[in-house]
Amino acid sequence: MNSLALDLQNCHGIRSLQCTLDFHGKSAIAIYAPNGTMKTSFAKTMKDLATSVETKDAVFPDRVTVRRIEDETGKALNPGNVVVVLSYDEDLGPTETTSTLLVNPALRKEYEAIQKALIKARDDLVGAVKDQAQIRGRQNVEFLISRAFTKEDNKFFIALKRISDEISKMEDAPFASVPYDLLFNDKIREIFDRPDFKTALADYVTRLNVLLDKSKFFSRGNFSYYNAENVTKSLADNGFFKAKHLLVLKGTDGTNVEITSPTELAEQVAKEKKHITDDDELRGKLDAIEKLLEKNEQTRNFFTYVASNVQLLPELGNMPAFEDKLWMSYLKAQQPLFNEAVKQWSNAEAREE
Repeated sequence: MNSLALDLQNCHGIRSLQCTLDFHGKSAIAIYAPNGTMKTSFAKTMKDLATSVETKDAVFPDRVTVRRIEDETGKALNPGNVVVVLSYDEDLGPTETTSTLLVNPALRKEYEAIQKALIKARDDLVGAVKDQAQIRGRQNVEFLISRAFTKEDNKFFIALKRISDEISKMEDAPFASVPYDLLFNDKIREIFDRPDFKTALADYVTRLNVLLDKSKFFSRGNFSYYNAENVTKSLADNGFFKAKHLLVLKGTDGTNVEITSPTELAEQVAKEKKHITDDDELRGKLDAIEKLLEKNEQTRNFFTYVASNVQLLPELGNMPAFEDKLWMSYLKAQQPLFNEAVKQWSNAEAREE
C-alpha cells in the first residue's frame, strides 16, 4: 500500500477530516496532535473498521456519519489488515503499572478477571437502563449518564459512584416509565431553546400552580397528582388496604374523605385531577403549546405524550434538571444492577491501588 485516503465526518467527535497519508519510501507514519484534539476518536474509528462496527457520533447520533478509508486504488481498507491498540480506557482504568502486570502471569490473570467482571457489570446495567428508558435509537447510555453527572464524556463509573448515595435514599423511581428518546432529541431541544415556547410553558405552569393552590387535596410543592398516583400504586402494591388500614384525605375546605381501598383512592385522585385539567384557561394554555409543536413528527409525538401526562409539564421548565431526574429514576428501577456496577468499580479501584 502506497497511500491511505481518509474521509471522516461525525466519527466519535471528529467533525471533519480529509487527508491522504503517503507511505512512499516509508513503512510507518506518526500522527501527532495535542491532548483533546481527537487522537482517541481517530483510534476508535479505526477500531470500528477493524471490528466491522458502524461508526457514529456519540454526542450527535442523528448526524450523518461518513467513514471512507481507501488505498491508492480507491479500494476500501480490509478490516483484517487493521490492528488498533487503544492507549487506555478511562473508565476501566489501566495505569502506568499495566506493563508490570503484563509480565507477571498471576497479576495479569487477576487483573483480567477484575476487568471482565467490571465490563460485565457495566454492560448488564447499560442494557437494562436502555430498555428501561425505552431508547430505540443510537443514543449512547454510558456517555449520557457520564455527561449528566460529571459534565464529562467518559466518566461512567465515576458518575455512578457520585450518585450512589442519592440512589440508595430514593424511595421510588417516579419517572422510570418516561421514554427518554421522546423527550430528549435534537428536534425537542431546538423547540425548548425558543423564547415563544419557554413563554407558553411558563404560562401553563403558572396557571397550573394557581389551580394546585386551590385544590382540595393537591399542592404544588408537596403532593401533586403525580405524587398521588405514585402513592396509590405504592399502597396497593404493599398491601396497605388488604391489611384493613384506613387512609384519610384531609381537604383544604375542612372536609375529610375516608379511603378503604385502592379503587377509592384512585377515583379521588382522578376526580381531583379532572377538576384541574378541565379548567378552560389551563386547556387554552395547553393548546398554545400544541400549536408550537406542530412542526414535525417528533415534536407532535412529544406533545401527544405530554398531553396525556401533563404532570410532567412543570418539570420541563428545567430540562437539564429533569434529565438528571430521569436517569436517577431509570437507575433506581435497576438498583440491583446499579449496586453491582458500583461494587465492581469500587473493588477494581481498591485492588488497582
